[in-house]
Amino acid sequence: MTKKQFKFAIDSAPGKHLIEQLAVETTQVGLRQFFDVRMTWCGGYPLVHDYLVTYGAFDDLMRIVSIEKRIDLIPLMLNIIVSVSDDSFHAALFLLVDLIPDDRMLPRPSGFNESFLLLRLRAERLGFLANLSCAWDTFARKQRLLFDADDPLRRYSAKQLQLDTNRWKDFFPFPLLNFTKGAMRGCNVSFATLRREIGKLGANPGARRLIYATTIDDVRYWVWEIPGFTDIAHLTRVIYLRVPLEGTGGLGYWDLYRQFHERVSAESISKRLLNIEFSQRMLTPMAQI
Repeated sequence: MTKKQFKFAIDSAPGKHLIEQLAVETTQVGLRQFFDVRMTWCGGYPLVHDYLVTYGAFDDLMRIVSIEKRIDLIPLMLNIIVSVSDDSFHAALFLLVDLIPDDRMLPRPSGFNESFLLLRLRAERLGFLANLSCAWDTFARKQRLLFDADDPLRRYSAKQLQLDTNRWKDFFPFPLLNFTKGAMRGCNVSFATLRREIGKLGANPGARRLIYATTIDDVRYWVWEIPGFTDIAHLTRVIYLRVPLEGTGGLGYWDLYRQFHERVSAESISKRLLNIEFSQRMLTPMAQI
């Protein structure tokens, strides 16, 4: 009896036909289609935790597409990454870094330096995202393998081009400003719907307490705390309402537990909200009434 071969999640990931097409012809449309479909599959985060292993969400492309074709994809991916939304930036950067081989010197694409420096500004702004600085630091190292004798960036080491892990605080007030004194003023959602949806997350009207109201770019957030129960691990549930400048609002939450160090504070709420805003969001949508 033959032993059944183990299957990884990526073996059945969507976009295999697009990889086969890119292995023959490198087109920006095909690469963007592959990136978009794979982003949906991996939930926006470029690492896949699969049983006892972790691998990249685009690893199968690297196995199938030749190095010569991958080199052709680098300038196409540079065009794509400048147009993706902030919540897709980390994954797009991860794919771009994967496309650069780390075992040979190759010609530097035209206009690469300008793109690199602009991307560094964006990476600095989003540097609080988990593992983004790691992806960027790998990019800073691997881009040196794209050689141009007249490259002005060669005077800087890979370490000098890494991210300052605290630089993102230059882009946002930290902690985020708290406007709870204004309560729900300016909140353009149905309060009946809001009470009903919050109730589904376990919050009775008398139990919830508004603790934060703030903005990130053009998006407004309201945050409530719901106390946990004694003698169990769950300490508290934090519910947030996200309302963009245009479109409907949505609810989400996170839980805090007694065993871990995180507690409700201006700093912890600010970090959570920044990660929520600039990552793929899981929200309970609220219908406009």
